[in-house]
Amino acid sequence: MAVEHILGHSASMRWVGDPTPFTARAGAQIGRRPLRALVVDDNDGNRQLLSAILRSQDLEVDIASCGETAVEAARQTAFDLILMDLNMPNMDGLTATRLIRQQESTQAGRRTKIVIVSSQGAASDMARSRAAGADQHITKPVDLAALIDLVERRQRAALVESCLRWLKGRLMAGARA
Repeated sequence: MAVEHILGHSASMRWVGDPTPFTARAGAQIGRRPLRALVVDDNDGNRQLLSAILRSQDLEVDIASCGETAVEAARQTAFDLILMDLNMPNMDGLTATRLIRQQESTQAGRRTKIVIVSSQGAASDMARSRAAGADQHITKPVDLAALIDLVERRQRAALVESCLRWLKGRLMAGARA
C-alpha cells in the first residue's frame, strides 16, 4: 500500500502491486469471515453461472429466484453483495431493491452493495437502478473480468472495514487498561 500526501491536502492511499498476500494475512489475523453474496435471477442458468463465478472468488453464495425471496433473504441475512436481476415476474429487481433499502434504513450502519444485472443497459435504465437504491448496474452478458474486479473491490473494502473495526476494538481496550 502506498500513502500519498500533498502539503495542505488530505492523504490518500492506493494499492501498489498485488494486495492478495496482504489481504489474506490480514483477514486471517482479524478473523474476517468470507463475504456472503445473494444472486437473484428468475433464470436458473443465470443463477448457476453467477453463483459459480462468485464461488470461484471464495464468496459464500445464496440464491433466490424472485424479488420476494430476495427481500426476505436480505431481512434474515447480512449479505455483503447482492446481484439482482432487473426483470422478474411478480416483483422486479427495482422494487426488491427499494424494499431492501427500506429494511436497511431501520438497521444502523448496514448497507449492502446491490448490483442490478440486466440485459437493458441504456442510461435511463441505469438511472432507474440508482434511483431505486442500487449501487451499480451491469449488463448481460456479464463481462467476467468486470465482475471479478467488482468482487475484488468489495473484498478489499470489507477487509478495510474489518481492519478498522479490529483497530477500534484494540484502541478501546487500550484506553480501558
